[in-house]
Amino acid sequence: MRRYRLQLLVAILALGAIPVVSAAKDEEPLDVETILLENPSPEDYGEISPCLYSRKYDHVEILDERHMLFEGRRGVWLNRLRGRCSIRGDAILVIERHSSSVCGADRVSGRDRGFPSMIRASCILGDFQEIDPQQALALKESVKLAKQTRRKRAKERKREAKRQQEAS
Repeated sequence: MRRYRLQLLVAILALGAIPVVSAAKDEEPLDVETILLENPSPEDYGEISPCLYSRKYDHVEILDERHMLFEGRRGVWLNRLRGRCSIRGDAILVIERHSSSVCGADRVSGRDRGFPSMIRASCILGDFQEIDPQQALALKESVKLAKQTRRKRAKERKREAKRQQEAS
């Protein structure tokens, strides 16, 4: 049942019928943890594994400061980092692994595109959990909408500050 609701949510998002962000102006958009913890059932998530064989994934995406997605042709794995990490989405990712697998406790670094030798942030990976590709799409869309909402609110605050400054 949960899988069906998730598929329906992704389909609605793709059509643009309703946004993940609430219509109420003051409500926050859903974050990654909220989506993952909302009524979870065992069939929604795959096994948790300490390692992921390197040939299983071909793309890594930073969702937020606590989560990364490892995507391949045959699956998607969510990694909950061991702590907050400020690697930006445009950074060059370098994974320092000690075997043919990427494992929890391996380090991932974000390097500056202009100066690849400069490390901007470094984080420790956690365990890998296989998730449904549609759930990964919902997570990506939610994170994207949350960023847009934060930008919009920041612009509104700047405009309001400017108006108050002009009025005084």
